[in-house]
Amino acid sequence: MIRSSGLVIKQVNDLHPGELIRHDFGSGSGLLLLLEQLEDKSRLFGVITSPDFARPMQYHVKRPGGECLTYGTDWVLEELHGAETAIGTYHNHRDAKLFVDEGGPVMAFSPGERQHGYAPVYFNLAASSVQQALGTSAAAVLRWRLWTDQDHFDSQKDPLFEMPQQES
Repeated sequence: MIRSSGLVIKQVNDLHPGELIRHDFGSGSGLLLLLEQLEDKSRLFGVITSPDFARPMQYHVKRPGGECLTYGTDWVLEELHGAETAIGTYHNHRDAKLFVDEGGPVMAFSPGERQHGYAPVYFNLAASSVQQALGTSAAAVLRWRLWTDQDHFDSQKDPLFEMPQQES
């Protein structure tokens, strides 16, 4: 048998930063990225999209334990560069959620609706780690797509996620 998907079940406690997962908060499957393990063993996730979140690209803390479905860390990010993608344009595009920074691509996750006053979380995709802030040269990328793996990208069928989100 040959599967067209590498999706597998894994314990949340065994995930690594940068791992792309599917998780259900109650209303259906969402797409999350593990950002880091916190001191209390809970996990900080970037919720790329979920029917239980009002908007995409928010962060969420999840207690330890449980299972999830994972695509692993070999997923593909396709950047679609436009006029906004230039040195230092992050100031003009504060609503952007992907940036080209000095250390590589960085995703920005906003605080949830109940977390007023909190700062965004910046996740460096090249280093698979949280970083404090964007550099002054960061370039905004307003259009991008996620694919489960290289084969999925090469097929150019429907991406796993697309920003900006398409109206259904």
